[in-house]
Amino acid sequence: MTSIHDHTPGPDLLAEEQTLRLDHVDELTCHRIGAQIAERGLREGRSVAVAVYLGEWLVYKTMLPGTSLNNDIVIDGKRRVAGLEGHSSLWARNRHLDAGTTFEEATGLPLPAWAPFGGAVPLVTTQGARQGWVIVSGMSQEDDHTFAVDGIRAAQEAPDPADPSAVDQSR
Repeated sequence: MTSIHDHTPGPDLLAEEQTLRLDHVDELTCHRIGAQIAERGLREGRSVAVAVYLGEWLVYKTMLPGTSLNNDIVIDGKRRVAGLEGHSSLWARNRHLDAGTTFEEATGLPLPAWAPFGGAVPLVTTQGARQGWVIVSGMSQEDDHTFAVDGIRAAQEAPDPADPSAVDQSR
């Protein structure tokens, strides 16, 4: 587990966010990202909860075996923190640590309604529009963050089903 003095600096997390842009975000994008993260969790035997939002609309959600109501509560808290800060929940946590304080001390916002832990990552288009959130809960906050980031990266690499040139014409 990362200590208060050993964490990814805020600027590094912002730079990472800049690489996570998608051409477009819609319901299908959200479903594919959520399903990819859930499948990975199953393959790796992880107890993870996954939620993907398009704006305020919960488009995808699953709770894998071993998760609990607590994961559901933490997902909501991570979404609130990320939405307040406009960036990943890990960035929100670490930017306060970089300043020598904590999210809780700086904002006065209480747990569990506000969960300043890694795992909520914004869905942003290449034009810079924030369209939603990918949120993972159930592992360390760093692993939650990484699963969300990897889910978005997989969506970047997947062919766009709305693009006719992406359809396999060999059949």
